[in-house]
Amino acid sequence: MKYNLKSLVLTIGLAIFAVIKASETAEVENAADYFVRTLPGLPDSSYLKSHAGHVLIDEQSESYIFFWLMHNLHIADNAKLIIWLNGGPGCSSMDGVFLETGPFRVNKDQTLRPFYGSWNEYANVLYVDQPVGTGFSFTNQDFYVRNATQVPQQFLLFLDKFFEIFPEYSQDDIYLAGESFAGVYIPYIADGILKRNIESNTKYNLRGLVIGNGWVDPSTQYPSYYDFAIANNLLDGDYKV
Repeated sequence: MKYNLKSLVLTIGLAIFAVIKASETAEVENAADYFVRTLPGLPDSSYLKSHAGHVLIDEQSESYIFFWLMHNLHIADNAKLIIWLNGGPGCSSMDGVFLETGPFRVNKDQTLRPFYGSWNEYANVLYVDQPVGTGFSFTNQDFYVRNATQVPQQFLLFLDKFFEIFPEYSQDDIYLAGESFAGVYIPYIADGILKRNIESNTKYNLRGLVIGNGWVDPSTQYPSYYDFAIANNLLDGDYKV
């Protein structure tokens, strides 16, 4: 299906605006204040329970992380929390919500429709715009990460705060998932969680990592595409590398 880019951006923008309005006060600490009641363009959103908004992770710099939590539609044997991260660096995880693993798709007439192949069928899925400066996450001062080793430090500030607001998910089996530059984010964040588990009395149940088309080591990955294409007869003729 082909989309008009302007219409696509407008529809997604309206939906995100409605979500952000659900928790526009800086002092929000109650999970009920993050509840998403309606979405523009979606005739009936009652089938889906979701929470979204900004979490304050650093008071001094006034830095906020934006999240959207999609609750599972069906009960699974084990409670699972999938944390979805898009790559970039700098790509909003709202790509995941509307174009990849999320419960919505955008129609040509700028309305939304349910997507029943979404990952929140049997798992809670937490979409996070991170690090600060990505998507709808922001800082009023300089609280940007400078390298990959700083990513888990900032992410754990968010995760600790998130579980304070939503303690019922703190003991779920956690899976970190994403694509592209999330292939860098995810291993660093996983390492940060494991180190935190050693030092803290409260443990996070990290169970697995899911990386699709990870942009992990481009200097190695890109040249290998040629060999892969030749080996699988995807290219004809002579090529120079």
